[in-house]
Amino acid sequence: MVSVPADPLLGQLRARRRDGAVSMDIRRLRFVTPAHLVGIAAKAHRAREHDLEFVLLGPDDDDVARYAARMRLGEVLDSLHASHQLPRRRARNRRGHLLEIIQIDSEAEVDALANLVYEKVSTTSRRRAAALHKSLGEVGMNVAQHAEAAGFLAAQTMPNLSELRLAVGDGGRGLLATLAPLRPLDDSDAIDLALSDASRFAKPGRGRGLPTTLDAIHDLRGSVYIATGSAAMHVSRTKRRRREGSARFRGTLFEARIPLPH
Repeated sequence: MVSVPADPLLGQLRARRRDGAVSMDIRRLRFVTPAHLVGIAAKAHRAREHDLEFVLLGPDDDDVARYAARMRLGEVLDSLHASHQLPRRRARNRRGHLLEIIQIDSEAEVDALANLVYEKVSTTSRRRAAALHKSLGEVGMNVAQHAEAAGFLAAQTMPNLSELRLAVGDGGRGLLATLAPLRPLDDSDAIDLALSDASRFAKPGRGRGLPTTLDAIHDLRGSVYIATGSAAMHVSRTKRRRREGSARFRGTLFEARIPLPH
């Protein structure tokens, strides 16, 4: 295990509370991924649940702002009565290359994510794509069932990087509280437990969403990122990189990166 002092994404998603408002400053961001979008939405929803105003500052880069708008971040923030300066979304993206950010209200939203991933990954291996499709369904529904907060998801193919990125996140309890019956020592330990065969459920076969998804992603030579509380971890087939910092993510943020054929 290699330890590094701070995680960049946690720092970029840092939110500050002052005078009854929560603000997030992303004016300097030059690259935004589905993980950023889901993280921002989750924090805005958490602020709304606590009767706090949420203010998003930036991004200053026009391309980044337009991308966030095309992915419906502005519409999601509007639905949460948050303040932002994102442009209005104009043209829709090419169908099949992305899943715009949506709130998880039922299995239908989770199915949309799983189906997009299957479509992109099945060209490499239908068997592995089917395994990932099934496991993603459990991961997505776990958010709604266990986080005790609204969850969000988004996905995007990155042609320049030849990869698919998908993200699921919430502003809820976080893994430390969710896995409390297993007595994790801290946020990092909670991530380890979530990725292991340990389960907070007494019935066999329950709580296997993350480990099964991790196996499926590794079979496709992909990697996983998980953040909760003050801890984050990047997990590939060969190693785990643990990251911690002063910034916190109140809830759980999951991102997968899956290579796509050129």
